[in-house]
Formats: sequence, structure tokens, C-alpha cells
Amino acid sequence: MLFSNSSKFISAASVSLLALLSITPSVKSQEIETAPATCPNNPTDFGSVGGYCVLTPEQYGVKIYEMGLCTSNPITSSGIAKDSCYTSLENTNPAITDFAKGNSFILNSQKEIKERPKTADYTHAYIIISPEFQLKFTYMVNNINYYSSGLNSSAFDPTKNATTTGPAKPFIETLNDFGDPEGGFEDSAKAEVSGGVITAVLTDSNLKRSTSAAQTSRLVGVFAPSKPISITDKTKGLEVKFVVTNQGGGAESCAGGGRDDEERREGPPEGLDQVCRFGSGPFSAIFSPF
Repeated sequence: MLFSNSSKFISAASVSLLALLSITPSVKSQEIETAPATCPNNPTDFGSVGGYCVLTPEQYGVKIYEMGLCTSNPITSSGIAKDSCYTSLENTNPAITDFAKGNSFILNSQKEIKERPKTADYTHAYIIISPEFQLKFTYMVNNINYYSSGLNSSAFDPTKNATTTGPAKPFIETLNDFGDPEGGFEDSAKAEVSGGVITAVLTDSNLKRSTSAAQTSRLVGVFAPSKPISITDKTKGLEVKFVVTNQGGGAESCAGGGRDDEERREGPPEGLDQVCRFGSGPFSAIFSPF
């Protein structure tokens, strides 16, 4: 990233963000969830992964409103506070950027970024995006291809959106709730991902924590890398790779996901060998100063 008013995405198997460093200026509540199993290649059923697994999406489109680096955690009990943060990209009306393609993209900051970040060890990076993800999937189970049908879905009201009739069609998933029917609405989730821990917080447009799915208009991802991101006077830029491979999407069986040991001992339920729903999964980030 050169810290100016442009950012560039590059990658092959993942997506990289280069935002320019110019002299005048890229899953429940707060318990850390272990990563779910990666979807196996053409399994007989979902038994080995508990009814749910993560996979690489064919399309993973997001609208990026803002990105930056922070010297402390910007997440508070009421929302997001950016007092310790440097903003490298800020957009009012962002276009959709597809993380899954591996192509190069130029993102121009609609707000001019005039300064480079201060010399410091940045312990957190943040990204503010729309809670609406544009996704597309194909996945084979028991020699049958399942495709995303094009039906939109949401975390609050999930829809069966898998079909055996191809080709795969893109759909919008709105990630507006991290809770479940038993526990009710949850505004945040935390997960271990490649290179660190990512926390997602649902907010309104003013970055105040959402109190309901209907109130949600932003999703803020705060990434805490395993090692701080060191920016010095000699740092010319920072390459940030957003990775969706084997984690950016999820496939759920028609028997449901998250089956515990006792349920597994009862034998395979009906629908365990079929895909009923596709949805979004987390992306992670890898930071490389240069």
C-alpha cells in the first residue's frame, strides 16, 4: 500500500491489497471459534464435517467503505472508535470488489488521503464493508454437483439456495446477525483465521453496535495479526493479502450443521448427503511491509 488515495488488489490464489504510502499521502459473540472443517473433495456425505464445511467461493464480492491501521483495538462496548487509527481508504459509494477472482483492481479513495501513517507498531487493521456479500458456489457431494441457485439469503433468515440445476448463479447474502434462534440476536463474532484473529462487529452507518438485524448497515472486520505491523520512516508500502481460499464460503447439508458427538452416534440423518444452503465465510489477511 502506498499511502495515497488509491489502492490496488493483486493475487493469484488470494487477493492482495496495495494501498499507496506516499509522502503526501489497505462464529459467535466474543468466544473465539475454532475454524470449521474444510469441505472434502466429493465426499459421500457431510458426516465427517458435522454437516457444515467451508470452501472457496467462485465469487466473493464486497463493498469496501473504509480501511485502516490502528495502534490499539478500535472495538468498544458501544461500537468502533478510531482514535488510534490511520485511515488509508475512505469511500461513500463503493463499488463491488470480487476477492475470489484473483485479478488486479484499482480502488480510488473518494476522500483524499493527505498523510502517511505515523511510525509505529500497528496491532490491528480494520475494514468497513457492507453486510451484503455477492457470492457464487459449485460443490460436488456423492458425485452430484450442487450450485448456488441465485436466491438471496440472510443470517437472520437463511434460505435454502442450493440446486442440482446448473450453472451456478450469484446471490446476495446479508450478514446481519451472528446469533441463533435459541440465543437471539448477536452483534459480533470472533474467529481464528490464517495469520491471526478476526473480529466482526455489526453496526449502523455511524459505527454504533447494532441492536437488531434490521438496524445493521455496516460490517466492521478488525484483524489482530499474530505479529504487529511495523511501519517505519523507511517503509515504502504495505502489501495486504485478503485470503478467501478454503474459508470464504460455507456449504450446509440438508440435515443441518453443527452436529455434536451424541447426534453423530445416532447415525446419519436424512439429507446429510445433500447440500441445501450456501453462505459466506470469513476472509483473513496477511501483511508484508516493503
